[in-house]
Amino acid sequence: MKEAASALTQQDAQDNSLTLGHLALALGLVLVGMGQTLLYALLGPATRQIGLSELQTGAIVSASALVLTVASPFWGRRIDKIGSRFVFLVGMFSYAVGSVAFAMTLDAGSRAVFSATLAFATLVLIRVVYAFMTAGIHPAAMANIALTTAAEMRPARMALMSACFGVGSTLGPLLGSALGSFGLLVPLYAVSGMALLSVLFGSVALKRNDAIASANRSARTAKHLSAFDRRVLPPLIATVLTYVGFSALQQSLSFHVQDLLKLDAGEAVKQTGIVVSGLAAAMVVTQLGILQYVKPKPKMAVSVGATLTVVGLIGIATWADSMVKMTACSVFCGAGFAFTFPGLQSALSSSVEEAEQGSVAGLSFGAAALGYVVGPLLGTGLLSVGHGITYWCAAVLVMLAAFASQIRNS
Repeated sequence: MKEAASALTQQDAQDNSLTLGHLALALGLVLVGMGQTLLYALLGPATRQIGLSELQTGAIVSASALVLTVASPFWGRRIDKIGSRFVFLVGMFSYAVGSVAFAMTLDAGSRAVFSATLAFATLVLIRVVYAFMTAGIHPAAMANIALTTAAEMRPARMALMSACFGVGSTLGPLLGSALGSFGLLVPLYAVSGMALLSVLFGSVALKRNDAIASANRSARTAKHLSAFDRRVLPPLIATVLTYVGFSALQQSLSFHVQDLLKLDAGEAVKQTGIVVSGLAAAMVVTQLGILQYVKPKPKMAVSVGATLTVVGLIGIATWADSMVKMTACSVFCGAGFAFTFPGLQSALSSSVEEAEQGSVAGLSFGAAALGYVVGPLLGTGLLSVGHGITYWCAAVLVMLAAFASQIRNS
């Protein structure tokens, strides 16, 4: 393990430039981001066409997130032992196939090919399988970056990869708006096709790195990293709380926009896309611009991010009664989350050794997925109480996350 770290330091001291492999990882994260925001923009209107309730829609997302919570640490341990290349490529292929299957089921349900109950059960099943098979994508990308980047460059590189996901999150709703006139689900089919092409590119561009191979050999005899390890527990708790707030915001936005402006399904997708694009664009600008130059320490990044996010969430709850105001508040939220996410990832990565990078990346993504188990149900469930309650609750959770991240680990 020490030899691997030494080799990595020497290698990266000579060259910290991005490689074709890094480009393949970045492309994959862009496509995953596109698919996720597309899903959040169209899922509410699409499931309403089938006849599913808001709570059932939230349950679809939460079921897949529950699987991600378990599967992410599993794939993280596999990354430590067999490498990130295989896990990443399997995940991207599964992402493409699973997205097509999900879109086809939504289409069949909207045409009443089968009952709403059967459509709901099928959608849950597809998302559960999809979640298990794609759970290694993000951990594989982050573990690869951790093992091929010098320690002083790691936070900026991780922010860059997070920004790639954010770029996809921005492009997803734009793609939805551009292709939505051809059919509600056409954008999802388009992203699936691009994902298959990315698998071909990744199979050529991703090479096995000597430092990664050495860390993999060390990992075979390393002690299993537990989520309750005192080195990682505080930032993991903060990650769960942050993603509960984030996913509650995401999942409730399409319903909120549709009800606030009294829109039909197609128009709701377009208008929600604008709001979500504002959030995602703020994340991209912050991660590609500010964080690449300012480079705040992890705890400072989380504190700044929480402050911006809370301002945006309270604005949605109390002030935003139009598309312009909604978009403005989402920009604050996006900038805040852009500080928070890489801050938490960097805190986790720097707290463990090289042979544990895959495991900690898996735990990090699993903690985020756990947030997605609770968040969509919380966000959609509180809509019946009042839209403002959803965003007040998310603001409180983000503040608690900021406090948890300040706890010293050892």
